[in-house]
Amino acid sequence: MSEWQGRTITFPRVHASCDYLKPIRFQDVVEVEVTVERIGRTSVQYAFEFFLAGEVIARGRITTVLCRVLEDGRLEAFGSRSHCASGCWRGRAG
Repeated sequence: MSEWQGRTITFPRVHASCDYLKPIRFQDVVEVEVTVERIGRTSVQYAFEFFLAGEVIARGRITTVLCRVLEDGRLEAFGSRSHCASGCWRGRAG
């Protein structure tokens, strides 16, 4: 959570996906490349590529939505038609 203009804000994840292309084993060292793929009015989509020895082993995406944390701990979306406002991320922050 962060502070912005006197409000506590957070970016809950509303979507996540990953395609696993090759297996890895315990203690393998992987590199992760993160790209900001899209910035919307109240959301951000990140893309991830996972590498083992220079080879792509997985690709994924995460979408987050900007929400403010209300005094009672519930989340409220900025904007009227985002994921938080629809109820999928109502609940307590933390």
